[in-house]
Amino acid sequence: MAVPTLMAAVLDLHTIEPVYSFQIDDVVIRLEEEAKRVSVHGGARAFALAAAMPYHVLLGRRWQEFIIPIASLVTVDSMDWRVLGLLALRTAIARAFKANDAKPEELPQKIQTIQDETLSTNTEATSTPYTPSAVLEVISPTIDAGLNDYTITEKGDVGSLARTQALHCVQAVRNHGYFEFDSEEKEKLLKSVLRLSLEKLDRVRLLAAQTWQMQSPSNGQELTLNDVSSVEYFKSRLAPLSEFNCGDGFMAAVLRGFASAGTGAEHLVQVSRMALSDTISRSSHPQATRILATVSDMLKVQSDASDDPQATLELLAFMLDFTPLIASVEPSFAWRVLLSRVQKSHFKSSIVPKLLAAIEVYSSLARVVAVKDEVVKKLVSMVKTNPFPRVRYAAAQTLWGLTGQESMRNVDWTKSGKENAALLEGISGIAARG
Repeated sequence: MAVPTLMAAVLDLHTIEPVYSFQIDDVVIRLEEEAKRVSVHGGARAFALAAAMPYHVLLGRRWQEFIIPIASLVTVDSMDWRVLGLLALRTAIARAFKANDAKPEELPQKIQTIQDETLSTNTEATSTPYTPSAVLEVISPTIDAGLNDYTITEKGDVGSLARTQALHCVQAVRNHGYFEFDSEEKEKLLKSVLRLSLEKLDRVRLLAAQTWQMQSPSNGQELTLNDVSSVEYFKSRLAPLSEFNCGDGFMAAVLRGFASAGTGAEHLVQVSRMALSDTISRSSHPQATRILATVSDMLKVQSDASDDPQATLELLAFMLDFTPLIASVEPSFAWRVLLSRVQKSHFKSSIVPKLLAAIEVYSSLARVVAVKDEVVKKLVSMVKTNPFPRVRYAAAQTLWGLTGQESMRNVDWTKSGKENAALLEGISGIAARG
């Protein structure tokens, strides 16, 4: 979805004569009323606000009066309105300072007169900063919300439409000079772009990778889908993790991206995990410890925010089982904290795939002496009390692999936990002695 051709042509007009001819307050009120509906009607008002903003600022209006109504569209329930809001925001980003290029003698006389009168009496308008950094501070939360929109409906991952438009907004921010100075807003947006440059959806990953590449225009050749679907590409994204000056936020962004890639198409799963396995195999003890600690923190953040941690659990299960991570981390690693976060991540969950991913993590954590007994107790509890036959069977199968208890063979573990409870007596003690 792009800015309509006719609208783009209108926005490119250089005349600013008509911009004072409509009432901004009325436009905002009508836009807010229309945005309460599911279907989009009157969306052109958002583009009108974006186009009029720089010239009405010359007339003494506060620029926030234009930006905030546009940004608020990204928070409504309708995905169509969210996408339109991001499109209009991109227009506002591109045009925010266009009027600054106009010379006083080029301003229509009526606007120049109103400007002189307004600015002489409106001290609030003149004292409000109207700079790229000030605008970025206001719009960056909206853009970041779009970059983190993972709305799922019966139509699938419709949130990807918002993520795509938000990436275009980041490109506009960069192209129009908002990134000239370092800021918290810039860093936060770049972390989200980095994460998306590793995600499972091809079109989003490619666009995010191209957006990230814009930081270094000297790289030259534009990336293709094949480029961002190779082992070499994923290794290049992991390379900063081996550097001690890599910030925690950027490390988390990379690993969250790898968690997403691990839920994608089979080829993507293979190449991303090959790159991850190779990186962990070559990591020092401090580096491996930091990687695992970051994944542990990801689980905590997702549990606290009620986000779905399934992809992170699957990533953790792979890292513990198919890489030398357990042997590579420092002895002082907080295994009990990690175990507690894994348990919390699926507490009272009714999502079977998430529960199965947690069991895979428990299978690997049982190799850690410090938490083996607690892991076995948790698995026994899942066999006894979990309401889902597949989960009880998977937990029992894992227990049998850990304990080698012959009495667990030839038992239908899909039956109610109460029916097989007697067979589980003493399992924890056997595991501890093993």
